Amino acid sequence: MAATYTPRPPDSGGNAWLVLGVILVAALIIGAAWVVTWLPKEPEDVIPPNAEWPKDTDGDRYPDAEDAFPSDPEEWVDLNQNGIGDNSDDNDTDEDDDGYNDLVDLKDSMDAGILIELKSSKAIDDVDLVTGLAEVYFDVRINERQEARIDDLGYPYITEVGSFFYMGKSLRFNVDDNRRYTKISIAMWDEDYSSKDDLVDIDGVNLADKTLDIMYDLVNGTWYGDDTDGLADGSSDGSASTDDDDGALSYNITAISISSLKTYAWSFNEDDYQMQTSLSARRYYELKYSDVERWPWTYDEAREFVTVEDPSVVEVAMQLEEMADALGLSPLEEANFVLSFVQSIDYSFDNVSAGTNEYWRFPLETLYDQTGDCEDTSILYASIIEVMGFDAILMLLPGHMAVGLSCPGAGGGHYSYDSVDYYYCETTGPGWEVGDVPPEMWGAEMDPVQVP
Repeated sequence: MAATYTPRPPDSGGNAWLVLGVILVAALIIGAAWVVTWLPKEPEDVIPPNAEWPKDTDGDRYPDAEDAFPSDPEEWVDLNQNGIGDNSDDNDTDEDDDGYNDLVDLKDSMDAGILIELKSSKAIDDVDLVTGLAEVYFDVRINERQEARIDDLGYPYITEVGSFFYMGKSLRFNVDDNRRYTKISIAMWDEDYSSKDDLVDIDGVNLADKTLDIMYDLVNGTWYGDDTDGLADGSSDGSASTDDDDGALSYNITAISISSLKTYAWSFNEDDYQMQTSLSARRYYELKYSDVERWPWTYDEAREFVTVEDPSVVEVAMQLEEMADALGLSPLEEANFVLSFVQSIDYSFDNVSAGTNEYWRFPLETLYDQTGDCEDTSILYASIIEVMGFDAILMLLPGHMAVGLSCPGAGGGHYSYDSVDYYYCETTGPGWEVGDVPPEMWGAEMDPVQVP
């Protein structure tokens, strides 16, 4: 007997779940489509402006179109058209005594320099995940050499995202008077305490680059490259709709005269002092372009930088000694007086990212540039104090340099070397006296260099 088929009653609960599932899937599809419409679009249709640099075959920063010797990096002009580059031509006329003969000196009435003014900056995008703040600082490079870090007394500027922050920092750099173009690179960084610092985009031209690179024209006082008007904006490269750490920088660059008459101001025992001296620009350039090893490997190479017979160093030492004598200072007070003078020299970084970690300056270079780091100010102090009759050594410490001074009446931190007690002298910041040792140097191993 065949079984009778009885239709099954509809499962009302199952249908309800089916309907609900269809609704949820539809909602997800609609929601995803809506989200996609709001996602940042890749700027595929954006064509970056043409920012190609003029061809410069020999790399002397003179474009081939303006270079009389496009294959010779040492020559670029031949004003008298005798076939000999003016850098090699026999001409001893140097009106401003800056070491460049007047045939090639683009500013023959002054020693040329540039003034870079960093006025204000802004983080356009959220550079951190939640704070709404940016912790920014700047690196400045001149002709591929790291010259300065711009920050708030060693700490980053704390700025509000989306708002301009006034900095008002000015930097002066001596440039080559015979080179028309100077390359300037400015990088804006957001400091991350728990990870690698982020490079903020202030390029504004190239999607693949974030650093502001410009070429300054010493003759016309203008510049070209990633920006030409003094307001660099990283979002101008077509990435404004993308959160790629865009930033902006307001700045200016002008040509200035670097006077050979230098003025130094410092404080000692709560009184203010000032001294002026005229330095030889010609001698400065001779030292600047000498073939000496700028990161010495031997004691003898290091000792060469302490120039006790340099006329400019002797002149500065004599002026300081006359001032100390007029004040009736004891030998220890005199040593501290000179130390406070050296500590007033502005601190600046050496080149840390172009193949060498150090660039030692001669004392005249530090006096002329009025800037330097620990080895530069230590070499300067050792040179001056030796001229004044004191016995000093250079103290090579882990990642640092200081001066050891043998001085009657001194106390505090010292090292014994060759049966002589040399008291620690910190040259990189104000307030340290002979014998004061920064905490980070307590117990550090010292390698002495006896100076002339």
